[in-house]
Amino acid sequence: MRRPVPARICRHATEGLTLVELLVAIAVFAILGTLSFRAIDRMSSLELQLAAQHARWRDLEYATHRIETDLLRLALLPPGMAALRVQEQRGGQNLQMLIDDGEPPQRLAVALRHDGGRLLRSRQGTAPATDEVLLENIDHLAWRFMHDGRWLAAWPPGDGDPSQRPDAVEIRLEVSGIGTLVRLVALR
Repeated sequence: MRRPVPARICRHATEGLTLVELLVAIAVFAILGTLSFRAIDRMSSLELQLAAQHARWRDLEYATHRIETDLLRLALLPPGMAALRVQEQRGGQNLQMLIDDGEPPQRLAVALRHDGGRLLRSRQGTAPATDEVLLENIDHLAWRFMHDGRWLAAWPPGDGDPSQRPDAVEIRLEVSGIGTLVRLVALR
């Protein structure tokens, strides 16, 4: 003989979800979906901001590396050549130098200047003069020179020999959104 199924179990098995339960479940899933969408959108915007900051710092590193390389190539020139000069200009100082450009020894005139919020590197040699934008959003550019244990704001020194070389060069860049950056390059 079969046992009768209790009414309580049978009643729950056939009822299903009520309309209120279904609406609550849909509302919970809608809230979770909205929160997930906002989280993904926020992560995407943060990723874009980080990528832009990374590109900015990479550009800054490239510019300072390029300047440092030029200054170190200046140090390779034989003594007695007037190879470095600073000129005051609006927005900062213009640094002009003569560098050794590889084998066979070839002299190349390079100028680093601040122009219209950009740090430009100009070179004059066998080819026509070219300008390379090293960095954008520069507010100010300044140079200082260490010579005989003291800092000088201009080169060559007013009372010194123009063929002398400084012991070190300090680059001071005021960069929009970052602040003042200082780089010191030892030439001796």
